[in-house]
Amino acid sequence: VAPALSLKMPNFTQYCRFLVYRFRVNRWYWGSVLMVRAFMIALVPIVSPSDSNAQVVMLLIVLTVFLTLQCLVLPWKTTLLNVSDTAIMLMLLVIVGVASVFSDQVEGTAADSYTTLIIVTLASCFAIVVGVLAAGAVGAAKIALGWVGMDK
Repeated sequence: VAPALSLKMPNFTQYCRFLVYRFRVNRWYWGSVLMVRAFMIALVPIVSPSDSNAQVVMLLIVLTVFLTLQCLVLPWKTTLLNVSDTAIMLMLLVIVGVASVFSDQVEGTAADSYTTLIIVTLASCFAIVVGVLAAGAVGAAKIALGWVGMDK
């Protein structure tokens, strides 16, 4: 939508610059994704205002989903910005996960389910980041060894 409109309307890039200028040309839509992420993070305390454990789990799920999207899309113009955003979101996940120890204590099976959800969310987040880093290392090694474009 944005590339077609920028060709038709010369002022479109000036009007929507705040949404698209920070991202790669083929990832122009990422500003909208960031607004959805901010909205979902702000929605967490509204959905469950009295249950801090549910808030932690919801926040971890939202952050993990958007961290996964961030790692798959790599929307920022430079590699440093992509790595920085990924590291910041990962540290935010760790902080929220560690802070969950200090939330209200729940008795019975609910406590076990919250703990399991938190552990699974953090483990999947770390697995995603390690997978993306491994894929990047393999890609860099292929480029360094000259295997790019070869039929192997």
